[in-house]
Amino acid sequence: MHFTAMYCDCLFTMFFLMGLFYLYNSNDYLKQGPIFKSVICLFFASWTRANGTFNLFFIGYRFLHIFVKVSIDNQHKIWPTFKKILTYVPLGIFSVICIVTPLFAHMYYLYSIYCVQLPTQITDYQPPSYCEEGFWKGYSYLQTKYFGVVFLVWSSLYNLFMNYRVFPIVIFYAVFMLKLAFNQPGEVFLMGIPSVVDEKAVEVSKPRGNFMKSPMLVPFFWTSLVNWAAMLFNSHVINATRIYCQNPLIFWYAAYVLSGGKPAEDGKAPEFTIKRHWILIYFIGRFITGPIIFGGYSPWF
Repeated sequence: MHFTAMYCDCLFTMFFLMGLFYLYNSNDYLKQGPIFKSVICLFFASWTRANGTFNLFFIGYRFLHIFVKVSIDNQHKIWPTFKKILTYVPLGIFSVICIVTPLFAHMYYLYSIYCVQLPTQITDYQPPSYCEEGFWKGYSYLQTKYFGVVFLVWSSLYNLFMNYRVFPIVIFYAVFMLKLAFNQPGEVFLMGIPSVVDEKAVEVSKPRGNFMKSPMLVPFFWTSLVNWAAMLFNSHVINATRIYCQNPLIFWYAAYVLSGGKPAEDGKAPEFTIKRHWILIYFIGRFITGPIIFGGYSPWF
């Protein structure tokens, strides 16, 4: 539903998917060019939404695999490996600066207005409490004061389970993470390093026999886990679907479930089960009713 509105969600998702495209759609796993293009896209994503800062994980994940690959190619010799890794340091520093800077720039901008300019222009103006602590406290102050975002924001989990709009998507993500961990325990808990050792990492963007066996999903497991925990413990539950829908994983996994875990044969649609019917009902129902209910002042549908 969020993609039907002219808001930041569409723009953020566009830059995010472009960043993933450049990062994964490269035949040469060690080339820095695709990473540079990806970082530029993720830089604009960070300017669009604050949670774009989390995208730094995908770049760090790639660098981790590059370091392992370089070590293998140099037969684990320390000096040749070190010299090769040094060539990636400038790009690594550039990546951190690009993806993290927008959030801090925004917080400093707020600080300069509400803590520096307004106190000198308005006589009875009371600056926010975070002004004495530092500009980096601005975002958390904003979320707490105006959106009520605090740790364990609900009085009980009753609000989560009774919220029909959010509960299915939270469970959907939980099922994905459990299935992925069950199908690829080594890949998941060793951060995809086994696929690098087996020289499969360069082929993650190519179709594989089993979607849940693809090494490409591993970084999405960890970002999904962070989002899932954040939505449960440190955010409004009704904001969960908005954050989740900015992750392409939800659409990939939904398509995987709807297809029965295998591609259609001879153009025939897979046989529908009750589980697949419920997925379609949920997504189509939210798409139709979402704009109507949101227009009736229901927040963050």
